Amino acid sequence: MTNQPMTEGPLTAESVKPTTAVVIGYVCRPGEGSEAGTSWAFTRAASKVARVVLFTVPDVKEDVDAKVAEEGLPIEARYVAVPPPFRWLGSVPLAGPLLAMLGYLTWHLKVAMQLRRLERSRVIDVVHHVGFSSDSLPTALLVSRAPVRIWGPVGGASPLVPGTWRYLTARGAAREVVRSVCLGAMRHSFGAWVARRATLVLALNGDVHRALAPNAPAIEICPHIALDPSELEAARAAAGEDRLVPSSLRTAIFAGRLLDWKGVLLAVETMRFACGWRLVVIGDGPARNAAVRRARRRGLSHRVEFLGRLARQELLALYARSDALLFPSLHDSGGWVAAEASALGCPVVCLDIGGPRLRAGRNAHVVPARPARSLPVRLARQLEAICGRGVPDDMHLNGMTDMVRRWYGPATEKAYVGTSRR
Repeated sequence: MTNQPMTEGPLTAESVKPTTAVVIGYVCRPGEGSEAGTSWAFTRAASKVARVVLFTVPDVKEDVDAKVAEEGLPIEARYVAVPPPFRWLGSVPLAGPLLAMLGYLTWHLKVAMQLRRLERSRVIDVVHHVGFSSDSLPTALLVSRAPVRIWGPVGGASPLVPGTWRYLTARGAAREVVRSVCLGAMRHSFGAWVARRATLVLALNGDVHRALAPNAPAIEICPHIALDPSELEAARAAAGEDRLVPSSLRTAIFAGRLLDWKGVLLAVETMRFACGWRLVVIGDGPARNAAVRRARRRGLSHRVEFLGRLARQELLALYARSDALLFPSLHDSGGWVAAEASALGCPVVCLDIGGPRLRAGRNAHVVPARPARSLPVRLARQLEAICGRGVPDDMHLNGMTDMVRRWYGPATEKAYVGTSRR
């Protein structure tokens, strides 16, 4: 695959390092949570086993350049801008999500052209699309001719369980219908196309694995994210300094963008049956007003508090002292908050859908999504059954470099140990 010096002994994934890896990370920022932080973690891990060319957006330039210089990482960052019309119009009501998607696709088209020129000018051993990977959208990875082409971790595919529409607003339910029809069709075309072109697909959860496995030469489930041990330690130290009002009730946190499908209305409804608990909602979004109205109509305003957005370190401190994270997302592919809470020993009450249960690890308290009508009662029972805090779960803190070294090995057959095949 590359020009390597002669070595004694067998050729293994551990003894051969690729010369150059191209990492495609739409938003890749050190010190961030969610996908931007995970994208950087994979990029940094890749730089430990290869020389990296990173394609990302100009918004992260200052942070990426500073971190590369600080740690002396072998990363050559190339900043590709989203075309201005899409960048300016992404917040337009109703049409905003569609315009944002078109901007994302146009960005990949620009990266694809640069990637082809790069592959003609030098040897590229690996192309890896990390972060913001959807199983229903095409990617610049499609044009690559590198020997190793890795797609993911990839999200999507998790369906909305029948009956859970009752926990959505009317607008949210309409969006879910459109999502199911449109993204389902796109998954069967674009998703299958990318899966066939990749040498390895990394699926965020079992739903994605099942959807893409028929077309993927190799596929494995990879719910991993990156957490900074120093951030977690600081959160433990600051756990007694958060802004929560003291209460005799136990405290459940809901954290994330306040979107219908994230389950914020379901979390509020659960409080009707969890009389010994209060709910603190962290975040903002289009479903906030509906959640506030729901709490008021149910007579729960005294037990449901909306704090809005918090700084990342404040949120981590809340995880470190709260009694549970209530995160009944209706089709979340990953669920970064579940991993953060679990790493700090916070029990995570979630559904048996998508990725949160995987990312919560040993601290997951999983409630079946069916039957949907009784979900609030069963979620409340699960909360009431929690006895004390959990054990900090560090499953996401270590081993990323070893995983990347295995994935980037000299050949799919030798490197991808333990993956599923057709």
